[in-house]
Amino acid sequence: MPKQRKIYLAGSLFSLREIWGNAVTRDAVNLAGKYQIHAPQDFLKGGTPKSLRDQCIKNLLACDGVIVQFDGTELDSGTVVEFVLAKMAGIPCVALRSDLRVAGDQNGGDPWNLMCSFWPNVVTLKLDAAALVRAMGINEAKGELGAQITVALDSAFASRRVKAIDKKNLLRLAGVGK
Repeated sequence: MPKQRKIYLAGSLFSLREIWGNAVTRDAVNLAGKYQIHAPQDFLKGGTPKSLRDQCIKNLLACDGVIVQFDGTELDSGTVVEFVLAKMAGIPCVALRSDLRVAGDQNGGDPWNLMCSFWPNVVTLKLDAAALVRAMGINEAKGELGAQITVALDSAFASRRVKAIDKKNLLRLAGVGK
């Protein structure tokens, strides 16, 4: 059996919603079996602000790829730093956006600041989370969303994420799995 590739999950983790979303993303991609997701909330052991930052950098640099969660009208500054570190280290990335809002300064290009665009070995994956929920017929009024979104929505996301990670053999291009 081939070795699972380690993928770092870069995204906000300051609120319950963000921590939950990271966990759902991690679990959905891990279910695909090809990748082992490393989310900061899983390995951060506390300490000083500097030691927390250092733990994130160490784990990011030990991974074969990075999923950067580029949601929101303004990208999370820590996620942007992790993205740039990955690019400087030659680590391939999937820029994931599940936010339906249009933002950025590219007039129809990526929906974020252009400084985060046009990097090599990056696949952009844009998903309209609200449209996917509607298409699945989940009824939020009946309290079904919280129970079903983990399985249904993120199963859909996971298969697309794995395909995006594999797209153009990004990991092979970066020298992984030779």
